Amino acid sequence: MKLNPHIVFSSLGLAFSLPLLFIPNVPAIFAGGMGTAGAGGYLAANVALAADTRKRQKEISDKTRQIDTREHELSSRFKSATADLNRQLNQAIAERDRTALSAKAHVTAIEAQRRHLLDEAKAAMGDELRREFEAEYQRRFEQSTADFSRRGDEFYHAEGELCDQIEVLQAVLAQNETYLREEFGKEVNARADNFAGRYQTLQGQLEKYGQVIQTASSEAIEDLRQKDLMIAKLQGQVELLNAPRKYRGNSQDDKTANKILEFFLKRSVAVEAEDWERKLNQLIVWLYPKDAALPQLQLLMDELQQSLGLYARPSVEIDRSCFKIVCDTDAKISIKATITEPPLSRLERAISEAIHVRIAAPSGSGKSVLLGNLVNYLTENYLSSYQLYDPKVTARKVWGNLTPTYYSTDCLPALFSLAKECLKRIDLCKVAAENDKPAPDFNPEFHIIDELEFMYGLVDIIGDSAYTSKKFATNVKAGLKVGREHKIKLLFVTQSALCSDVNLKKNDFFNTTSLFLGQTIMEALDSDLMSAVSTQKKAILRAEYKARLARGDKYTILVYEPEKPTEAWLCAAPSPGHYAALATASTANTAQNENTDLGGVDARTSEGAKSGESLAGQGVPQKSSGELNTPKNADSTPAALDGNSLEVLLRQGTHCPDCGHHSASYSQRQPNGLGNVRLKCKSDECSPNKRKPKTFSWQVSK
Repeated sequence: MKLNPHIVFSSLGLAFSLPLLFIPNVPAIFAGGMGTAGAGGYLAANVALAADTRKRQKEISDKTRQIDTREHELSSRFKSATADLNRQLNQAIAERDRTALSAKAHVTAIEAQRRHLLDEAKAAMGDELRREFEAEYQRRFEQSTADFSRRGDEFYHAEGELCDQIEVLQAVLAQNETYLREEFGKEVNARADNFAGRYQTLQGQLEKYGQVIQTASSEAIEDLRQKDLMIAKLQGQVELLNAPRKYRGNSQDDKTANKILEFFLKRSVAVEAEDWERKLNQLIVWLYPKDAALPQLQLLMDELQQSLGLYARPSVEIDRSCFKIVCDTDAKISIKATITEPPLSRLERAISEAIHVRIAAPSGSGKSVLLGNLVNYLTENYLSSYQLYDPKVTARKVWGNLTPTYYSTDCLPALFSLAKECLKRIDLCKVAAENDKPAPDFNPEFHIIDELEFMYGLVDIIGDSAYTSKKFATNVKAGLKVGREHKIKLLFVTQSALCSDVNLKKNDFFNTTSLFLGQTIMEALDSDLMSAVSTQKKAILRAEYKARLARGDKYTILVYEPEKPTEAWLCAAPSPGHYAALATASTANTAQNENTDLGGVDARTSEGAKSGESLAGQGVPQKSSGELNTPKNADSTPAALDGNSLEVLLRQGTHCPDCGHHSASYSQRQPNGLGNVRLKCKSDECSPNKRKPKTFSWQVSK
């Protein structure tokens, strides 16, 4: 046992000091007492320090055992992980990584614990014990690391053996596959040879049966042909017996009467010849009704007039239990379906010079689009102040750059104040006349009224005594009766060409230029409003309108100007948004001083239109095929464009004449000798096959 020098020295000091206490000498006793106390205190301190040192050593021993136990646990877990790797080879990689991570975590924990223990040992044991502990721990740590590396090498060796086994199995599988393919090929060849023999046998049988069938078919076909010939003869005899009677003479009137008969028969009107009679320029034809009604014939009179080329519309009535058709067949006058293309400037001039303008058209005929076009033209070029009445709250895009002033029932109070404004201006003119002064220079007022008939119906719906049908008519008449000097211009829309539908009379429209679209064109030609137009002129207009419909024109306008009561003319409507686009282009050019793209709407300067551009150059393309040979006026070709203007126009594109779809895609972009380009229409209506889109022609320059 190693002696503690501190205890030995303190014990010796105590042994030397105690005898001095027994010497009868004060200094000796004092020295003995001091020595005894010092030695005893030093001894007690060294004993206590020794006890504490033993306690610290015991704690270090306990913690060393804990470290050994922890190392044993790590070793056990490492062995368990190695056993799992051997049993579960498919999970070896995952187990290896998990075991490695776990081992590293434990090593890290042991290292941290070691450092902690070393810190405590440094304070308690000093440098020598720390070096011994570190050496022991390093030895054990290296041993554990070597063991872990050895286990890892064993795992990699097992993994290599597994890969070798897999390669062997793949080689065996490839050999088996090659063998099976060879055997399968042999079996297929054998069966093919067998099938070829059976096929040749069956082919011979089929040829034999085919000859039998061909012989039987020839006999059956010949029998059927003979029966068909007999049936055809019988049908011919039946048709001959059931055929309608015709006029048997060879005169020109007999031929005309037979044309009339054939006209109705082609339209499934069951009639037959009865008699005819000539009275001067009138040919009267009687047709016997087999299964036909008078309304059927009345609806076809316009087509009959065009078919025979008559300048007057034939009449039909019941006479002697037959249909009596009276045709004016003056040989000197003949009506042909000739289409003229007036320039857009003529329409602009008509509406700008008109005191008032009316648009009459049924729903779906393009009246709202035309109204929006004309409104934008007049407000841009002539009138800066306008009041827009929108009782049905139409789609905003119809009005282009304008905003409605009144909506729905708010339109009625504004309309009913129109008569008061007219009387006010008339009174001011009266005062000026009495004082021998010129008429006042009034601010122009432009009243744009959509759906006048609908507003007339609102009067009855509201049921307010302030708004009655009589007051409605009074206010509208007051606006229509004022002249240019009062500077009140009305532009309104009705769905019917009849004046009575808005509680007005024919003479109320003597100051109004009327534009008719769709079905109202025929109604207008038959109405009293155009009674001054000659019958021949009406027949020409009917024939031209029919020709336009046959050509596929969707939006045709009949223009009637009261200042020229014997004239009326047809034209095509400007393209949708035309004048709104011109206003936008003008604003953009002013701000940027350069050409800008208008987003697919035809843009031509108003000056160019006034100089005589035709409707074909205003976004009404020419038909690609099936067009009538229509004569053109001298000003029907668009004016020549410079390179920049032409490029801007081509970028903007135009609308398909059949479906109205906008297109700026070209199959021929460079104008030909006639100034035409060709565009592609990619709408579903015109081009169901997108690989071969329909094309149409558009004249863009002279």
